[in-house]
Amino acid sequence: EDGGPALGLLPRARWPRRQVELGAEWSLMMYTDGLIEGRAGAGSSQRLGQDGMVAMVNSRLEQGLAGEELLEAAVAEVRERHGGELTDDVAVLLLGRDPERIRRRGRSASRPGPVSAAPPATAPAAASVQRPPLYGP
Repeated sequence: EDGGPALGLLPRARWPRRQVELGAEWSLMMYTDGLIEGRAGAGSSQRLGQDGMVAMVNSRLEQGLAGEELLEAAVAEVRERHGGELTDDVAVLLLGRDPERIRRRGRSASRPGPVSAAPPATAPAAASVQRPPLYGP
């Protein structure tokens, strides 16, 4: 309803603004259309669509999935429903704030300072290579 032109399509494009109060705990999932343009079921011509994606993610949230597990499960289910690899590129980003998790990480930190959810810059890249990719071909 509040959409606008595709990003990068028109150089002077404008999009509607909306302010949303997020509260203390929240998450925001952003994804490209390649994820929702997958088929709703193998052999079906119906697309998953935004409503299907919301229902699928909500069911995974009810199972207690969050963060990277949620993203991997969602992309895997979309591929399974589609009947294989998706035909369009897929990018998914999940941002969130969980005050309790921040407190736990703060208590377990060996020295005071800002808490970061991202791994250190020196973390070995091989660890991320072992997991299945969250993106399409």
